[in-house]
Amino acid sequence: MQLQKDGMTHSYPLMKDEFDYIPETEEEIAIKEYIMNCQADDYDKLIQIADALATDYGFVILEKRFVDVTRRYGIMENYIKGWEITFQNKEYFEQQMGCSIYDVLPDIEKTTLLCPTPWKPKNTGCEEN
Repeated sequence: MQLQKDGMTHSYPLMKDEFDYIPETEEEIAIKEYIMNCQADDYDKLIQIADALATDYGFVILEKRFVDVTRRYGIMENYIKGWEITFQNKEYFEQQMGCSIYDVLPDIEKTTLLCPTPWKPKNTGCEEN
């Protein structure tokens, strides 16, 4: 059950505040219903932080990851609010750890300086040329 919860909550740092719109598809309706009835605990927040620090080539500082995601998907209305929540969660865990979260991530000083082309979904043949 925890794995299913993580799969649903890791992309929604704002949780209930993420859904200030009426979903259109059955999938969006189901996601909204689940998130609206879910309370994020420390484990959820840790998974959200891990997701925000990880790329396909390693760990990076939050700012780099945020730019990476924005380059791929564009800026969305609640991104900045989500970033603020992510930084608050980072600071919370750093206080618990007694050090910077970056101090415990392998090779972050190297991977943060890499500049690969942003990942994009493969062409499915549905896009217009």
